[in-house]
Amino acid sequence: MATGHDAHHHGPASGTTRWFYTTNHKDIGSMYLWFSFAMFLLGGMFALVIRAELFQPGLQFVDPNFFNQMTTMHGLVMVFGAVMPAFVGLANWMVPMMIGAPDMALPRMNNWSFWILPFAFTMLASTLFMDSGAPNFGWTFYAPLSTTYAPESVTLFIFAVHMMGASSIMGSINIVATIQKPARARHDLHEDAIVRMDVVDHCILAYRCNARACWRSHDDAVRYPLRHLVLQRCRRR
Repeated sequence: MATGHDAHHHGPASGTTRWFYTTNHKDIGSMYLWFSFAMFLLGGMFALVIRAELFQPGLQFVDPNFFNQMTTMHGLVMVFGAVMPAFVGLANWMVPMMIGAPDMALPRMNNWSFWILPFAFTMLASTLFMDSGAPNFGWTFYAPLSTTYAPESVTLFIFAVHMMGASSIMGSINIVATIQKPARARHDLHEDAIVRMDVVDHCILAYRCNARACWRSHDDAVRYPLRHLVLQRCRRR
């Protein structure tokens, strides 16, 4: 049994544990945005290789096959790694605060949907180090180029894309479920069954009612009619 200072220690986990197991929508939104920024830098590095090759006609800065790999990886990283996670991360931050919800509707699935992404992109990036090289048929995966000249890494590419799509679908479902939550589950102080004293006092001051002394009074004949009047005015706002 904990005694002393340890018995009164409360709060979220610290260190890496906080980020691995967090269900806080702001923490998860921040991880989405930082991941999106990292993928933006990685995709930008691929774009630099592409532009260096196209800087001058006839220049052979990299091997043509590697150039095709860069175009494929650049498109995949920018679309599935930078743009889509950035939208989900921004929604994680803003949607609960906009509708007055304490958190996302499915917080554990929200955490899981993010941690799928690092796994999927690690798998996708590992194809660059395979003997056959990364996919070289473009991020659109058009046939017959994707079926005739596909390297061995195409299996990892397909699985990684499916994982990225699953992450985006889970994030979208969570956002829609959060928006459609019942009104009774939202943190709306003006519709709570128990109205806190500071909210009532704020309403009194807002309407310039000189009844603060009456509110502090012990006379129930004065206090409860005043409370009923204030609640009615609060709900009309």
